[in-house]
Amino acid sequence: MLAATPTDDRLGSMVVFFLIALAIIGPYGYVRIRRVLRERLPSAGAVETATPDPEHARAADPSDLSLVIAAIDAAPGLLRQPGAPASITIDVPGEPTLDGRPVAAAVATALLIDAIRSNRGDGWQIVAEDAPSPGSDLELRLRRI
Repeated sequence: MLAATPTDDRLGSMVVFFLIALAIIGPYGYVRIRRVLRERLPSAGAVETATPDPEHARAADPSDLSLVIAAIDAAPGLLRQPGAPASITIDVPGEPTLDGRPVAAAVATALLIDAIRSNRGDGWQIVAEDAPSPGSDLELRLRRI
């Protein structure tokens, strides 16, 4: 008869420890691999939402305040281009809305001021010539800070 050697006992305990480690680490590895694959491979739902159907595309509301804020955010890049004008004038709607709902004049003014102040970077700051208010023209220019 063959007797069990110390090597057989070590091999058996190593297999048991490997199975225990696999049971503990396995779920984490499975979740992590799925997350990495999801980030690298866009899902079909994300592609569909990224390219809306032209029939369902909503026309831009000219009184939407988010369009004015987007124009303020884009102004530094436009003003830094070679041959750009010294200032940009943006029309602020008289009765601003957000998501189709009317916005109070004080709230609209606060949002516009916040958008102007948040455009600081690379040693430049956007400066408004006039205080932003609904129904007025907003003139923006760059100033080195």
